Amino acid sequence: KLVVTNSSARVAIPASAPMQVRIRTKATDADCFIEFGTSTVTAVADQSYSFAAGAVEFLSVPLNATHVAAVTETGTASLYIHSGEGT
Repeated sequence: KLVVTNSSARVAIPASAPMQVRIRTKATDADCFIEFGTSTVTAVADQSYSFAAGAVEFLSVPLNATHVAAVTETGTASLYIHSGEGT
């Protein structure tokens, strides 16, 4: 779980998720912006991938990415990141 605020934060991608991750937030959370990268990755509001409150998505992990970062414009969110594959 990654607690997201208006200051970019990051967490390591689960080692069991080399290809895809399942990411979700609660419907009452703020919208997030996410970015994949290394241990120094940062997310930028209105520039990184937009992730709507209450969404559940399966995303491909880019080659060599080890972390996911997230940020909100305002408010807070909890980003739940799990290994998984979509269809």
